[in-house]
Amino acid sequence: LQSLFENAPYSYSIQQQGTLPITDSNIINVTLSTSDLQAIKNNAGICTQRSNCYIVANATLAFDVYGNALTPVKEATPGLIVQTLVDDFVGPQLLSFSLDMQLGEMALTFDEPVDVSTLSPSASPRRRRGA
Repeated sequence: LQSLFENAPYSYSIQQQGTLPITDSNIINVTLSTSDLQAIKNNAGICTQRSNCYIVANATLAFDVYGNALTPVKEATPGLIVQTLVDDFVGPQLLSFSLDMQLGEMALTFDEPVDVSTLSPSASPRRRRGA
C-alpha cells in the first residue's frame, strides 16, 4: 500500500499472510493480520482517505487457474487506487494496564494504535470495596 507519493514514509508492505479464502474467484477478500492492520493505521500518510490509498503488486501476487502470473501493478503509476475505503470509526479499547509503583509509571495497552497527543491521563485508580 502506498500514498500518491512514492516516498518511503508513506508506503507499507504487508508483512504477514492474512486469512485467505478457500475457493477460486475473481474477487478475493483477504483479512489482514492484526500487526499489518495496526502498522497501516500508524502510518498517517496512507489509506486515511481514498486519494492516498493505492496498491502496487508484483507478478507473484496471484496466478490464474491456468498458471498465468498477474500483470504487475507498478509503483510508477502510482499504483491502483482503492475503489472502496471504509473509514475506521470505532474508538480504541483499553485492554489492560500495568503499574510500577517504584518508577511511578503506568503502561496502557489498547487494541489499536492511539494518537498520543489526544491522551488525557486523568484516570483515577480505585480500590475495590472490601479489599
